[in-house]
Amino acid sequence: MRRKNPTLFSFLTVLLLLSLCPLKAWALIPEVPTYVGKYRLKLVTSESEISADKNYVILQQSTKDGNLYAMNQTFRTTGAKKLLCDNLTTNPEKLDEDNLFVISSYSSNKAYLLAAKNKPNTYYIGESNNFTTKNYKSDGAVWTFNTKKVPGAVVLYDKKQEKILGYSIIDNYYSLYSPTSMDDTNYSCALIYEAEECREQVGTIVVGTKEGYGTFFSDNAYVMPNGLCGYAVTEANNNSKTLTISPVYPAGSTVPAQTALLVKGEQGSYAAFTPITTEAAAQSQKSASANNLLYGTSTDAFTTAPTEEAYYFYKLYYLNSVDGENSNLGFYWGQESGGPFTNAANKAYMAIKQSDALQIVGFALPYQGITGMSSITAEPETRLNDGKTYTLSGTLVTTDSEGKLPAGIYIRNGRKVLISK
Repeated sequence: MRRKNPTLFSFLTVLLLLSLCPLKAWALIPEVPTYVGKYRLKLVTSESEISADKNYVILQQSTKDGNLYAMNQTFRTTGAKKLLCDNLTTNPEKLDEDNLFVISSYSSNKAYLLAAKNKPNTYYIGESNNFTTKNYKSDGAVWTFNTKKVPGAVVLYDKKQEKILGYSIIDNYYSLYSPTSMDDTNYSCALIYEAEECREQVGTIVVGTKEGYGTFFSDNAYVMPNGLCGYAVTEANNNSKTLTISPVYPAGSTVPAQTALLVKGEQGSYAAFTPITTEAAAQSQKSASANNLLYGTSTDAFTTAPTEEAYYFYKLYYLNSVDGENSNLGFYWGQESGGPFTNAANKAYMAIKQSDALQIVGFALPYQGITGMSSITAEPETRLNDGKTYTLSGTLVTTDSEGKLPAGIYIRNGRKVLISK
């Protein structure tokens, strides 16, 4: 007689039990990243962890698309009053004060008030299956906690109406539901997470072109936002007049301070935050690439050459506009003749030795090519190859009666010049 495999038998038994007792949506405790945007999130597992001096995020995961959705303080504009939500999986930087709530005790700790963090006198309460708000404390504006529906977590419970704060997977909003509704896989109990602000925003990366390109430069280290990738420009081909770009900082990686990058992603604005720890900021002290042709400024300032040699300076923009449609995105002279120009704050520019660029006025990004480029008229700029002297902020300076300048660092013909006493 052949002996049965006990391991296989146990595994099949478990599968049978799971099929007879499927997991309910209310039992979901999703895997939430410790850090989302500039906040550190921690699941509230007991009523004792609630404190009026803390901020909380209410969220749940959709079983339809797997994304995390945080409850917003804003009501939808049509239909019954349900609270909207923000997708934290595709855009974790979206988590902000509009998602923060304060939960404070009321009536001798027998109940709690739910208020918007940035609207301290706005209290959210249940009204039938919907939300409403009051601007005053009331016995009707109270909540308690249900600690049984989701083992290992607590959920807000409107004891007066016997409703649970939940998330609708079908309609993608937050509202109040009966406890029995939570047995339906289309609904989930909303979970509470303590939110502690722990990272600073160093800037905003703007991707404004239809091709999904932009540039960024910061004096501070930062984490590349979700949905973006940072590229170094490593070569400018004189024959094809195109650029070679290399991905060097994918989403989630730490970008060292003073690293100029070309960034690619969907059109929009992305908040850039400091790394979580100082150790992460120090992970890479090298530039994006030893051959990176990009440089940047943290303020509106003139472009400068990295060495004493003569350089051409290029900025990212469209060469042509045909029938209102922009075309030929690339790096082109920022001013006529390729001289220094005023670079916008936190933007990157390209600098190439004049001996290498050979009077080439522009280079296209990969897979675009350049058509109709025989000459170029750049955006109006002050001509800087005239021997005049400017401050680092771009102000023209003049010498005193003795033909001297005060000691300091100046820009002359696109290069930094140190004037000593």
